[in-house]
Amino acid sequence: MTSRLASMLVQGGLVSTQRMADAFQRQVIFGGTLDTILLEMGLLEVPVLLDYLVRATGLPLCDELPAEDAAGAVDAGFTVPMAERFHGVPMGRASDGKLRVLLLDLPDREPVADLEEALGRKVAPFVGPEYRFHQAAERLFGIPLPPRFTKLVTRLEGGAGKSTPIARSPSLMSGRFGGRSSLSTSPGPGSYSRGAAPPEPGPPPEAPSLPQRQPPPASPSAGPAWPAPPERSAGPAQPSPIALAPSMAPPRGVPVVGDAPAPSG
Repeated sequence: MTSRLASMLVQGGLVSTQRMADAFQRQVIFGGTLDTILLEMGLLEVPVLLDYLVRATGLPLCDELPAEDAAGAVDAGFTVPMAERFHGVPMGRASDGKLRVLLLDLPDREPVADLEEALGRKVAPFVGPEYRFHQAAERLFGIPLPPRFTKLVTRLEGGAGKSTPIARSPSLMSGRFGGRSSLSTSPGPGSYSRGAAPPEPGPPPEAPSLPQRQPPPASPSAGPAWPAPPERSAGPAQPSPIALAPSMAPPRGVPVVGDAPAPSG
């Protein structure tokens, strides 16, 4: 889906080839879906991006928070591990009785079939922006909105706010992670998760110190070692040598260093 979305935006003249390359480079560094990267870079307005998301995936749009009846899906087993496995969150019942599910980066319909098998019910897949996915995870599972998406939603909608969880089973909300989930955990050194805000630039790393080279042990046949010269005590800097002025010439008969000796007789 990512490559198709990128191709459609470039071919439609909405994003230049160079800017799309910049977006892919940023995605490699910071993670997240392409729609998040494009919104963070300010390359597209939300309505335009959502329209192209629908075109690229062929799925209907879900740009809203989960309905109250989505809590029933959580209680029935749509837990955090399942959300992580399928990159989807329940959004409520559709008019035909299917469970509406917001999915991210849907490559094909196989994950939908697997999800239906895992849930034991029919699913209606929807597409939406990544920040809506994390807002839904906060509302369904009580997972705090990651700083990255808090900042993005604040810029786009004037405030992220804190969503009150609607699921009724805390044990199912936490799943096997005990309240912590990779949907919002911070990255390890040198890597970035979907929800982690890019770190502030820090001081440059210190250069590694080289080990001090030790002198080789003295050989018994080498004789006594010469004593080390005494260390010079720190003091005022020595003045530079100056040339002798005529009034400071040495007494008669004392040769000056560098002068040829006077001929005798």
